Amino acid sequence: MRKQFSIGEVSKITGFTINALRHYDKIGLVKPELVNKESNYRYYGEKQLFYFDVIRYAKHINMPLEDLKKVFDTKDMDALKDLLTTVRNQMVDEIDTLQADINNIDIISTQIATADVLVTTSDVYQREVEERSIVTSPVLSHKINNYYTKERANLELQIVSNNLTPAYEQGMLYQYTKDEEPTQIALYKTIHLDFDTDVESIMTIPEGTYLCITYSKANKEEAWAIMMDEVRELNIKSSVILDVDLMDNTFHPEQAHHELQLFIGDL
Repeated sequence: MRKQFSIGEVSKITGFTINALRHYDKIGLVKPELVNKESNYRYYGEKQLFYFDVIRYAKHINMPLEDLKKVFDTKDMDALKDLLTTVRNQMVDEIDTLQADINNIDIISTQIATADVLVTTSDVYQREVEERSIVTSPVLSHKINNYYTKERANLELQIVSNNLTPAYEQGMLYQYTKDEEPTQIALYKTIHLDFDTDVESIMTIPEGTYLCITYSKANKEEAWAIMMDEVRELNIKSSVILDVDLMDNTFHPEQAHHELQLFIGDL
């Protein structure tokens, strides 16, 4: 059986270009078994072909070639097993990240679809809403035409500094007390929270039945009036009202809708 192959033959057998083989020689990853001193032709041994199978797979799984070189240099199977374990763990982390991204896409898609349904009614309705974790930023001023620049900046700062993951719902929290007008208390954003935390600005919005109504800029005052009439009818003395930004027309905020939500019972 033939024992040595020219660089051109190895290129055809392995699928690596001649330039790639020369590069692997240069960095010491796989050096030819023999180099003809007169012609400078490179020749690889039959057993070296296995190395190129490993390199191909290493590139497929994004294994750093410099790490692979250390294994090739030592020819230590335990080192190879350790390297494979490290790469596998990195893959698992990547899978977790990708799955989280897929979940976020599903959440956004569901919010868009839900908004498309909710905006078709102008009446008060009840619907079930799952538990939500939110991070809040207290309203600093109740002046007219307040764009909440500082509050928004503070909200983003808290998300970043506490390594929180947004869940893509946002809006305003109002405090309602019987015989008083609802008062803005904080901007909020929902977050994914799968760990214990003592961050004071994080709170839980309970799952259960919510009294709701949607509105746009054109009928905001009317919708709030209808909502407050219903709240008084139910004799609710005190509660937090969520003013949720719906994802029905995100690219045109002036035409977008909101949903007022007031918790009225457990599931």
